[in-house]
Amino acid sequence: MTGSYCEGPLWDGRNMWGDNPPVFTECFEDTVLVFVPSFYALFGGITYYYFRRTWPGKALPITILHIAKLSTICAQILLHSYGAYYGLMAESPSVSGFVADLLRVLSFLMVFILQVRDRNHGISTSAFVAIFWALELVFELFVYYRYLLTAFLFLKTIPC
Repeated sequence: MTGSYCEGPLWDGRNMWGDNPPVFTECFEDTVLVFVPSFYALFGGITYYYFRRTWPGKALPITILHIAKLSTICAQILLHSYGAYYGLMAESPSVSGFVADLLRVLSFLMVFILQVRDRNHGISTSAFVAIFWALELVFELFVYYRYLLTAFLFLKTIPC
């Protein structure tokens, strides 16, 4: 992986105005839209974990919902791990794409650890994890919007 961090510009105003539907650049999606929820999960998760280390509580039983949450997180971890691996093995690897997938893997791993720890200390869910999922949903909507536009041919190519 040599060269610049992103293959294209971070911001391109031409993609936001004009005849085409507004979209962010791939570099913006791989940096800003990934860094915000990932840094929240990693730095906030470490702080949350530290302050909850002595939380007294009785472990809650394992439920179907808890298993579904953990299974979903494991699927996210595996998919983004494959994305990071694929990004490394590509002919022209993208540094920003690799770092984005790596940050997603680390943030989902942190959420997995926090959910297991909360369950062991008698907390079925926490506001911290709910805020992470809300952030992840809002910031990923822009990426899926671009994919839908490309799939239905409103965009001829994915802007870089």
